[in-house]
Amino acid sequence: MDFNESFIDRFNATTQSGTRIDASFTPGTPGQLFIHVEGDIEIFNAHTFGEAIIETIRNNTECINSIIFDFHRVHYLSSAGVGAIIHILTIPESKELEIFFLSVNEKIQSVFRVLGFANLIHILKDDSFKAKFPIEIECPHCGKPVRLKKEGNNVCPHCDANFNTEK
Repeated sequence: MDFNESFIDRFNATTQSGTRIDASFTPGTPGQLFIHVEGDIEIFNAHTFGEAIIETIRNNTECINSIIFDFHRVHYLSSAGVGAIIHILTIPESKELEIFFLSVNEKIQSVFRVLGFANLIHILKDDSFKAKFPIEIECPHCGKPVRLKKEGNNVCPHCDANFNTEK
């Protein structure tokens, strides 16, 4: 898989705020892009942040099927930063991707809740996703293989049967 890092590199070279983005594929999980963000996402860099991520997605569409944003070292997210994230989530290329946010601090999570975005954003507390999703199972109804992106209610693309994978 070829991966075009030029836009992330451009962000890291041009940002004056000390914020940095690093992206790489998760070892052992083809198609899963891991984006580590370090620093605050605020008015001075939010637009550039959003554009760097959007261009990365657009330039690597054929080799990405999920994205994990690691916010372990993000302590502040301004309204402009929230806008950049919503913009990322609404580009047409994002509709085909499963997007997760890892290690989001309580302050940023409360911003998502207050703004009503908590249901749009999948927040993970740890890295258990690495071994879990995406997975392939047999449909309990027709027996054909089904690739799952998430736990919970799923629909078989072969027989349209609903089934639940929650424990």
